[in-house]
Amino acid sequence: MVRLCNSMSLKCAIQLGIPDILHKHGHPMTLSQLLQSIPINKAKSRMSPRLMRVLVNSNFFIEEKNSSNQEVHYWLTPASRLLLKGAPLTVAPLVQVILDPTFTNPWHHMSEWFTHEHHATQFEAANGCMFWEKLANEPSMGRFFDEAMSCDARLVAHVLTKDYKHVIGGIRTLVDVGGGDGTMAKAIVEAAAHHKMHSY
Repeated sequence: MVRLCNSMSLKCAIQLGIPDILHKHGHPMTLSQLLQSIPINKAKSRMSPRLMRVLVNSNFFIEEKNSSNQEVHYWLTPASRLLLKGAPLTVAPLVQVILDPTFTNPWHHMSEWFTHEHHATQFEAANGCMFWEKLANEPSMGRFFDEAMSCDARLVAHVLTKDYKHVIGGIRTLVDVGGGDGTMAKAIVEAAAHHKMHSY
């Protein structure tokens, strides 16, 4: 239950734009400052300390106390910097896809999938169609998923080409089959100019 609470609190923080608000502000903010910038119903603002407590305990934000008035200020951690929507290595779209009901609801259909023969997957049991059908039938969902996969590939490609050049150094030809928009393959080729790339 705690992990679910942490995950959904993270999703909420991304949707409310909390990491971006802190980043734009440029230095730690008090809760009252945050609340002035977050588009929430003011009557529900009394619950915001709980949200921030969960996010701090999950290491997505840190608390700093002002020495003069002991008021708590919130600031970004390395993890929350990966949630900035405009950042080159953001994983915000990936987190939102992972926690989207389309992808979480299948877990609620596990017993149905095990006990009925007419569903090939849990995803089909929950959504009435197979995964790729869903994305094909709902272009906005397809774009949502593609962006999530691209941001994941950008982050992994960054680490791979920066810290593991020796791993890709011996590759002469790279064939990218079904690689989405080719983000990973492009990054590898750019990191080692002698590579040849074929994308399908």
